[in-house]
Amino acid sequence: MNFSKKSPGKRIKLTNKQLVEATEAVESAADVLGKKAPRPDKAVGKLIRRNYFQVKNADGVFALGKIDKKTGHVEGGTGWSVEMAKKMNKPIHVFDSAEKRWNLWNKKVKKWEIEETPKLTKRPTVI
Repeated sequence: MNFSKKSPGKRIKLTNKQLVEATEAVESAADVLGKKAPRPDKAVGKLIRRNYFQVKNADGVFALGKIDKKTGHVEGGTGWSVEMAKKMNKPIHVFDSAEKRWNLWNKKVKKWEIEETPKLTKRPTVI
């Protein structure tokens, strides 16, 4: 069984169509990150697919993580959501825990730019 948390305390079973949609996004992110996509029946795979729908339904992504200086990817599990948000052209704000500052993804030049503390959007997701 695969679930996507749609609202606090409410679990919704994903349809086969939704599972395929999320799996395609996860596989695309895996390619960019140079990783193997986790299986949808494993806990990590379920979490990443849940995060896909959080990103999809948001109008802005706010994340906490470390940005790798060489690759520009956000490290760890947060990086999956950030890469999926890039593919969806969502505004992405990452508080880099190593640098102790906010960064905004500039999709035109495909790089992180330092920014002041961002304002939450109307439908944010926080990863």
